[in-house]
Amino acid sequence: MNATNATLPSENALPRRRALVTVVAALLGSAAQARDPLPMPPGGRLWRIGWLLTLSDRELSRKYVAGFVAAMHGKGWVAGEHYVIEERYSGGDARRFVELAAELVALSPDVLMAVETTALAYRRHTATIPIVLWASLDPVAVGLVQSLARPGTNVTGISNVADGLTTKNVEALIEIVPRAARIAVLFDPGWSASQRQLDVVREIARVKRVQVEAHAITTDSQSVRAAFGHFERQRPDGLVILVGGAPNAQAASILAGVRALRLPATGLIEAGGLARHGFDIPANLRESTDFIDRIFRGAKPADLPVRQLMAITVTINPRLAREIGVDLPATLRVRADEVIE
Repeated sequence: MNATNATLPSENALPRRRALVTVVAALLGSAAQARDPLPMPPGGRLWRIGWLLTLSDRELSRKYVAGFVAAMHGKGWVAGEHYVIEERYSGGDARRFVELAAELVALSPDVLMAVETTALAYRRHTATIPIVLWASLDPVAVGLVQSLARPGTNVTGISNVADGLTTKNVEALIEIVPRAARIAVLFDPGWSASQRQLDVVREIARVKRVQVEAHAITTDSQSVRAAFGHFERQRPDGLVILVGGAPNAQAASILAGVRALRLPATGLIEAGGLARHGFDIPANLRESTDFIDRIFRGAKPADLPVRQLMAITVTINPRLAREIGVDLPATLRVRADEVIE
């Protein structure tokens, strides 16, 4: 995923109100038909949503926020009229999450938007501000909620079947390279789910009698160079790229390494994955707006059950496969929801 050259306001500016929200609101219209009369906060102030964005691509972050704003409009909440979004942008660097989460919590927003890793960062600073997960792997396992049915904390939202996605990405690699004896894994050690995902990879590899070597990377490009230097010497049969901010931030470097070594990979498509099983991000964001809507209308996160979304999207990249001399099996092609040609 290539970085954009767009110029944005300083991340330290307080408060942060992106022009994006105003633009999208204007496109959608200044009036909305709500299901019920919309409550306004005491004193006539706007609702405020804090959002720590974890992607390294600013334009993709804008796209996701725009989708969220559109979904909120569908529920009768108009950006700039009923609420504003206070953003912080991490560039994919998990090492900055705690610092940026503290900045957002200090603004005392009415709700915080989060993925699992950023929710953990928020929780270091607040146990009272509502936190809505728009993507998470296992909020019970990491202690964000007491149970999916009864969160019992200031956290609720969406949970995805992540272990299943990791399993499918490993299995896809073995479909592509059926005689693989050794596979490498790139992961972000700052991402909350990385260890659980690695455990899943190792268990599948044990069953398939495949060796695994895991390599941690960060947003420092040297970590990617070191990993691919090792791959060049040891020549693994394939690569699995796990979910995390660092693989997103280093996507261009990883892709260059995949091309240079002609190394079959699965996982993050922008980083050279030939196939990716992932959750439907726009669907997650649309679903998250229901939690925001309910909280704005007086519901407590502790009383809102976490929802498990099962939808999986499959993306394949035959263009890159041809470039590095790999045949994608028909079993993958027939399952694909998106094909990059």
